[in-house]
Amino acid sequence: LLGGGACEEAPEVTAITHASVDRVVAGLRRQLEAWRGPVSLAVLVEDDAEEGALSALLESSPLARLLVDVHLVRPRGVLRSERFFVYPTNAMRDVAQWAAAPTPFVLVRDFDNFVPASEPFVRRRLALYESAAYDELRNGPCPELYVYILPSFTMGKGEAEEDILETYLGEVLGDMTTGGSVPGDHHATALASALKMMGVFLFLSGRLAPMYERYNGAYLPLDFARWAESDPSQPYQVPFRKNFEPYYIARRGVPPFEQILAGREGNFNQHTYALAAAGYRMLVLPELFIVDLHTLAAKHTGKFSNHWIVRNAITGVLDEIFGTSVLEAAFAPSTLRERIVEARHAFQQHMDGGQKVVVQVQHRAA
Repeated sequence: LLGGGACEEAPEVTAITHASVDRVVAGLRRQLEAWRGPVSLAVLVEDDAEEGALSALLESSPLARLLVDVHLVRPRGVLRSERFFVYPTNAMRDVAQWAAAPTPFVLVRDFDNFVPASEPFVRRRLALYESAAYDELRNGPCPELYVYILPSFTMGKGEAEEDILETYLGEVLGDMTTGGSVPGDHHATALASALKMMGVFLFLSGRLAPMYERYNGAYLPLDFARWAESDPSQPYQVPFRKNFEPYYIARRGVPPFEQILAGREGNFNQHTYALAAAGYRMLVLPELFIVDLHTLAAKHTGKFSNHWIVRNAITGVLDEIFGTSVLEAAFAPSTLRERIVEARHAFQQHMDGGQKVVVQVQHRAA
């Protein structure tokens, strides 16, 4: 619908995402003001009125005209009022991926996922990671088959999104987007330290919580406590686990999503199965992260479940491929939860003993 190829300097990372029209209207401006890079966006459009509203929104945004490739998806014979309509999640992801701009890397995420970092900053950090990890990755069993995982957080209990995004993350994000160019190494290192310090503070203070912590395998395997302690310049590897469904940055050409899976449950982790089966290794980024925004409520809420027969059939086949002993016995979510509790307890003790020092550090980071 709109092309994004007018940048003087070819961008290196394309954000791959999808949404219904109401979500795009609610959240596109904020996403683009932060990301400032190319986006491949698949949008579910159910009628001409929605397409008109979407076109008007995009035409009114200079950033959208410059950066966003929009791919319209129309469900055949499905009415908005139909009882059993399910949002075609994985089909939307594949549309966005197949039509993505020809950049070396893609950022695979859902539309509600806010990345408090600009594309030029991410590009500079990827260059560092590639240099630091190159020998290990090149000498591995499957060279260049790896993904960079972004830890995913959600709002802590009682926390307001505006406080997190504006009060705590707004200043460092503003420093990233000023000027719009790729930051130099020294500037990028300073920004990375500030972002990591702020992310750790928000996590350990409970203002941000691990995304969907109640689902054992979805995000806990990346080990949030280890992320909080990790070196800001060195990704660390985590093993594949059943039901793991991290958002990630990878080189173009990752396996497609299983389109038979629609809705919310059991779709992304099947894709992670495919990555692991293909030999991909999973490296957690040390300072970048995602904040999931729950304010982007869509009209399809409540219509996201996959049929249990489909989920169980696909999961059963994949369990046979990987072996249930590896998938079940090796993963202990209780241990990872205990690590989070211990880290937060130690942080709180530090706050109780030296709150003024911690507040000063927080202010310098922002």
